[in-house]
Amino acid sequence: MAAIRPPAAAAAEAALNALSKIQISSTPPPSTTASERSDDVSNSDGAFERWSSAVGNIEDAKVAVDIMARAIEDAVYLDEDAYNQMIPMQQYTRTIEEQQRHILDLEHQLQSALHSAAQQRANGQASRKRATELQEELENNAAVFKLHYDELLAKDAEIAKLKAVIQGLSSGK
Repeated sequence: MAAIRPPAAAAAEAALNALSKIQISSTPPPSTTASERSDDVSNSDGAFERWSSAVGNIEDAKVAVDIMARAIEDAVYLDEDAYNQMIPMQQYTRTIEEQQRHILDLEHQLQSALHSAAQQRANGQASRKRATELQEELENNAAVFKLHYDELLAKDAEIAKLKAVIQGLSSGK
């Protein structure tokens, strides 16, 4: 039973084979100066071979590049059925990510609301305690005021008695 290879793998292997056929010559390119050109006339067969080899290498490279481009295109391109199947999956994934972000936002809001409620509870307890303290202080002040008032009434009654005694003594003279 033969293994099924994807088209991209076959295309990549073909491109590698085409690239391996390219030969790089270690001989220098044909000369371009006038004196060297006259020397090259006698060696024109060697220069022609080098140039034809270079052109062949360029053609092989072109074929290899075309094969690589097709391999990349095959590797990246999805047929319409696969694309149409992936669209709902991608939308589902995007929806899940949005819902997870929304859940995190709601959790942060819940935490801040719980923190705010705890702080308000603590502030309410502190204000009730302060109100109780103020009520006790007010009751204590009222008791002190009543004592002072009673004392003032007693002093006023004593002053009235003393005035009556003084008037009685002044009229009896």
